[in-house]
Amino acid sequence: MRKWKPNFRALEASFNSVVVWVCIQVNIEDPLRLFIVIQGRKQMLQYEGIDKVCFSCGRIGHRRASCLISYPNLTMGTKDNLVESHKNPAARSLKEGKGVRVVTKVVRTVIVKN
Repeated sequence: MRKWKPNFRALEASFNSVVVWVCIQVNIEDPLRLFIVIQGRKQMLQYEGIDKVCFSCGRIGHRRASCLISYPNLTMGTKDNLVESHKNPAARSLKEGKGVRVVTKVVRTVIVKN
């Protein structure tokens, strides 16, 4: 970040570094990595929405504790208490699926030499 200058022209400015955001898709059935190696340098990964993934059935939108696929006799009650329900139409209507993917973000600073 630099201070504003009068008559600043972005196309003529020189920069020391640039932040790059890269989104990639990963198969959630594979183990999630903490980092990847790009040109010999370790780049840490940040997973957006990881708190919305159920690691029991692999679907997005609920967590393992409230999974109606893996635990069809459970429904969410008040104050996040699980209550048993032997006939749960919501659980019966859900169908199993595979191939859930999580979009990850790689944040990298690139040094630009003038």
